[in-house]
Amino acid sequence: MRLRHRPGPPPETQAELRVTRSFWILFALAGFLAVCGCGSGPKMYDVSGDVSFDGQPVEDGYIKFAPDDKTLGPDAVPIKGGKYSGKVKGGKHKVEITAVRETGKTLPGPNGPEPEKAGYIPEKYNANTTLTAEVGPGNTKHDFPLKK
Repeated sequence: MRLRHRPGPPPETQAELRVTRSFWILFALAGFLAVCGCGSGPKMYDVSGDVSFDGQPVEDGYIKFAPDDKTLGPDAVPIKGGKYSGKVKGGKHKVEITAVRETGKTLPGPNGPEPEKAGYIPEKYNANTTLTAEVGPGNTKHDFPLKK
């Protein structure tokens, strides 16, 4: 049995097919880039500051910046030795601060007694926060001297 070779489309149609194929590839690539974001999104800023409670540094905790724009998620930064430093989205935020410390009591643990820890920052600074901060150019240092 002999196979016959079928000629392809004429040269001018081949050129049109290449242009059409290139268009669809570029269109798909543009769509992909739009969906994945490729670096778009809110501008992030390096923020830092001091956190104290009744005049004493908060030794171990977290500070959360929750944007007023509810379409954006919050940014949490650890507090160590009364200081924090990290990346936060620009804009107006509610600020929540949480921390735990040892109570002096012990609890049974899988490897023996463990120190009990409890939160000590009042709710007005976390669950029912009254703290706010605006983050942006030239506005990246925020200190939080908390009181009972």
